[in-house]
Amino acid sequence: MRDNGRSEESGGLEPGQIWLIERPASRGLSALDRGVLRRADVVLYDRALAPLIADLPLVGSYAEVLPAEVEEGASAISARALKLASEGWSIVQLVQPCHQWRRRLRGIAEELGRLSLTRNLAIRLIAKTATDPFQIQKARLCDLQELVDLAGEDEPLAVIVGPLADGASASAYAFTAANGLAG
Repeated sequence: MRDNGRSEESGGLEPGQIWLIERPASRGLSALDRGVLRRADVVLYDRALAPLIADLPLVGSYAEVLPAEVEEGASAISARALKLASEGWSIVQLVQPCHQWRRRLRGIAEELGRLSLTRNLAIRLIAKTATDPFQIQKARLCDLQELVDLAGEDEPLAVIVGPLADGASASAYAFTAANGLAG
């Protein structure tokens, strides 16, 4: 596992942290998004966003396509992201914004509660507007639904959850990939 830094402003990740990033396929990645993706241990992404991932040098990272079909009522955080983050990996889940995903995002407090994670888990929400590159709002997980509701549908969001792990980093040699891309 790499030293991923600590600052959201520079795109830092912590072990066990999940960054859920919305990004339309028609737009390029923001500087913040690129920084976070380059520092992630694992990148999970919607297939429609593959061209954005292919343009990034993900040296030392593993990237995997998310399942195309999502079950009704599924969590906004993929089961794979939750498992890897709980093992100490830094995760980025890159998704296309859509109404269905936002609806699922509102429910992650209940999902993490079912996993016996505290509703007071630290989160940060970043709304990326056209006039202001990003604003970071710090809150507790139980406040996420209200924050998502306040964000405009045209503002791509990034939600930082965790860290879920207890500070332990995952083994740097747990898995390897030739080019870092799967799918």
